[in-house]
Amino acid sequence: MKKTRKILCLLLCVMLVCMTLAGSLTAMAVDASVEVQGTGYVDLGNVIQLTEYSDGVLHLIYYPKWMETSQVQMPILVFANGTGCAPVLYISFLMQMAEQGFVVVESSNIMSGDGQDQIACLDYILTKNTDPSSVFCGKLDANRVGTFGHSQGGRGSVNAAISDPRFKAVIYIAGSSYVWETQNLTTPTLFLSARTDFFVFSPVWVRPNYEVCSAPAVYANMIGGYHTKAFLKPSTYNYYCTEWFKAWLNGDQEALNRFRPGGQMSQDPGWEDFASKNF
Repeated sequence: MKKTRKILCLLLCVMLVCMTLAGSLTAMAVDASVEVQGTGYVDLGNVIQLTEYSDGVLHLIYYPKWMETSQVQMPILVFANGTGCAPVLYISFLMQMAEQGFVVVESSNIMSGDGQDQIACLDYILTKNTDPSSVFCGKLDANRVGTFGHSQGGRGSVNAAISDPRFKAVIYIAGSSYVWETQNLTTPTLFLSARTDFFVFSPVWVRPNYEVCSAPAVYANMIGGYHTKAFLKPSTYNYYCTEWFKAWLNGDQEALNRFRPGGQMSQDPGWEDFASKNF
């Protein structure tokens, strides 16, 4: 019991720090982007980060560097931050996703539960597809779009997909949706939770949403995971997140098979309580 209280206190402290830093970190990013007339270009090795500030909204966009010299049309992923969490916290996670062949976009919004921010982000990135001055001109596939989010952002991703049929796949990481929302979801969704997450307790939040979802869906609980692992150790999520999007956006049957009963995820010792349905 004492150990549980210590873990809970630690997690509360981490969340309070994140919420305290969120405003200042976002402001710093905005200031940096304004200094270069609205756009910041950062070479992160295999991935490029663009920081664009327009109409009062900060957008961060990640894409694999090879895209710049390619004419391949890219699938799009829209990410939503957790409550009070600045975009900078998720840089490593989104970089890892982009490396796998996706254009990833998020905004500085730290309250994204209604899904409208994800829809606005998608609208924003698609304007680049017809802009001759943009590196994305003609390179974005509007028919291959996914959305994913952490905590409140997971709820936002569900609501975005319910509201906008352009989203073809969802990943819900420690999300906080209400079942009356998720029961309207018809988009393939991967529901992920963590055994020692004391903020979004899976039996109360994540598993019930999986149960009411009528879409093709998978549920799994990370052994040893905690609520902030999505940005403190994103590699624990990256593999199955990219495989889910490859399955539903790229039509990759081998990737899809990883989520079937008896497939890789169901046998993975790092995950428990695996369940799948409707595919």
